Amino acid sequence: MQYQISKAKIEDVKQVAVLFDKYRQFYEQKGDVSLAEHFIRSRIYDDSTLIFLAKNEEGELGGFCQVFPTFSSLLAKKVFVLNDVFVAHNHRRKGIAKALTSKVISMARIEGVNRVELKTHHDNLIAKNLYEGLGFKCDDQFLSYEREII
Repeated sequence: MQYQISKAKIEDVKQVAVLFDKYRQFYEQKGDVSLAEHFIRSRIYDDSTLIFLAKNEEGELGGFCQVFPTFSSLLAKKVFVLNDVFVAHNHRRKGIAKALTSKVISMARIEGVNRVELKTHHDNLIAKNLYEGLGFKCDDQFLSYEREII
């Protein structure tokens, strides 16, 4: 089955929100479709993100990815942060994640972006193999730190 990769539009919000909620649950967040819908709608409305969708011939959403454009002060250039890649369970093993990630790389080239950055869980071997197969290198120069602000 063929999947078309396209940029999400405001009319896609409800469909994307369902998958985004499943993505969040995959990472052990509490399910909340209304929160997911609000977040996705806001990102599309304020144009702060690029969301790419993989839809089949019937218009069914098989997966999505979300990219946050930003800048690197060290490079003094634009950077894409590929924050989310998710494929619905019944659409997996069809090349959707690869197609979505390849679309991000292609868009980065078009927009003159210096690099695409991403993170994945240490034990997500499928994602690690995908990203390494597409030329991503694991960063061994910098440590990643976080601090929750509540």
